[in-house]
Amino acid sequence: MPDSVREPSADIAVALQHAAELLSTDPTLAQQQAEEILKVAPGSLGARHILAASRRMQGHLDAALTIIEKLARDYPDAVDVLHEHAMTLGAVGQGDKSVALLRRTLELDPAHAGAWRTLGDQLAVAGDAEGSQDAYEKHLQLSTRHPELIEAAAHLRKRELAKAEQVCRDVLKKDPVDIVAIRLLASIGL
Repeated sequence: MPDSVREPSADIAVALQHAAELLSTDPTLAQQQAEEILKVAPGSLGARHILAASRRMQGHLDAALTIIEKLARDYPDAVDVLHEHAMTLGAVGQGDKSVALLRRTLELDPAHAGAWRTLGDQLAVAGDAEGSQDAYEKHLQLSTRHPELIEAAAHLRKRELAKAEQVCRDVLKKDPVDIVAIRLLASIGL
């Protein structure tokens, strides 16, 4: 990695971690944190990535696309950059390009759970129900702490809703905050 993109200190690493954690709860604050990091470390890949993601999450899609396209040119094989680029393209309605980038991401890292979920989302929007379901199942396999949820997903796919629901409820009795089980139960409800 060139010196211009190395994180100069442990303080920057801590600030990057904090900014990354803020993305899910306060993207505006994450943006501000990333901007402060970039004042100290202008070439920080992590801060630029967080800046792009925060802009996308706030709905500033043109700004997000400008940032992430530059990062994608600079780091064509960085899977997290590719994933963010794909999410941004999906957000601006360029689903075909998004799917192509997601497939590239997954060629580089077949265990990238987030990319599988985003691929499922994009394929669902494109009307590819089977491809979408396959991607969601792969995401589930990679992201769940409860392998029995894979069985629940198989039941859901076969429209065995009662069986799928029972498996999810059993998992939630053991782990009431398991996000994957909650999402799968919501899908069953729909």
